[in-house]
Amino acid sequence: YPVTIQALRILLENISRELQIPKKSIPTTEKTGEITLASDFWEKYKAHPFLGAWLDLQEKVKLLNFVLQISTEQINPKYQALVRTGRTSCSAPNLQQMPKAAWFRKLFVPSPGHKFVIADYAAIELRCLAAVCKAKFGVSGLAHAFEEGIDPHSYTASMLADMDYEKFMALKKTDKPLFDKWRFAAKAVNFGVPGGLGAKSLSEYAQANYGVKMTVQEARLWKQKLVTEIYPELEMYLQMDILENIAVNLQVPMVDIVQVLEIDRNSVDIIWGIQQVVAGKKADHKGKPYSTTFRRWVWACLVELNNDPTLEMALRSRKGSENLRRRVFGKTVLTLTGRVRGCAEFTESCNTQFQGLAADGAKLALYEVCKLYPVVAFVHDEIVAEVPADQPELHREVIERTMVREMDRVLGGYCTSIVTGKQIGRAHV
Repeated sequence: YPVTIQALRILLENISRELQIPKKSIPTTEKTGEITLASDFWEKYKAHPFLGAWLDLQEKVKLLNFVLQISTEQINPKYQALVRTGRTSCSAPNLQQMPKAAWFRKLFVPSPGHKFVIADYAAIELRCLAAVCKAKFGVSGLAHAFEEGIDPHSYTASMLADMDYEKFMALKKTDKPLFDKWRFAAKAVNFGVPGGLGAKSLSEYAQANYGVKMTVQEARLWKQKLVTEIYPELEMYLQMDILENIAVNLQVPMVDIVQVLEIDRNSVDIIWGIQQVVAGKKADHKGKPYSTTFRRWVWACLVELNNDPTLEMALRSRKGSENLRRRVFGKTVLTLTGRVRGCAEFTESCNTQFQGLAADGAKLALYEVCKLYPVVAFVHDEIVAEVPADQPELHREVIERTMVREMDRVLGGYCTSIVTGKQIGRAHV
């Protein structure tokens, strides 16, 4: 029988009590503060009969929704060449979010007399991050790892596990489950920390994306180890203080920000509350309302501090919005290619410099490959091209060389050895 959303939430609340899941650990919706229906959180409890069946049904619904968008033998999805992140987006159907099941992907076949070449970049975002750090600071431990042919995820894993790198790599043959466990944890840390994630967010990100159980304390310790011991240049990379952004955007000295807001530079909670009020939110992520006194104080402080005439009316109106939040707390970010992203928040600023750079290089590669072969799909840093069935390996090599050459252009001469390394481009037929 049909179950309403509200009935489902009540059922999930009952199950959470049955499984003794702490209420404060269950995410809630931003607008209503109700218990989340997101499968990422409930996935770790799928051993429960109802949750297992419900999650399985959700996967089938996603698959069905994708299939329903395919009504012809040949599909022609729509691509948008540029979104805020610098990447592309795809729709009708969204091939960039296609189900990963191998049996499903085999439904897509090349035209007669042709084969698919599927080519992507190896660890391209980390390579771009290394290039950015080397360009900014003149040195990068991450770049050195690539130059030496060291797998950065395995190196990070060995450091997190307090093991010698060679000894850790030996686990790949002697204890593969332990090797995989630490390497997945390292991937979460390597990708999450440079993107600006805090300890709590990193813990949630590791569980949702890599199935890694990481306590907040572990996340905090491992983040600190990554930026101080493993790749110390990341500590400098992440030193983008929100207070400095406010000072720039309001055109006021930093000392005034600290004095008027009556906080020190580490008062994360109150800064977050101020951001939420400016965004138009009336309650925190746990659903606790911000007091009228606090909200009035926020607007009064910002009006007093502001020296930017273009922000005056917006601040005096006391009507919060996401756009206003970006104008007050965001910053302008440039990639090495000179592409600008304005009003970027902290995590967006961290991500754009390497993720956006990787997107720039991948698009240049896409443009050049399109001149040579029909491209049937483009998924961020992966190109699927259709090549003649005779001598497909020859065409694969041409595509690889083209992709490497174009990414080399984007990195502007920095970390050349990274760009031309054996693993930068990889393709298979």
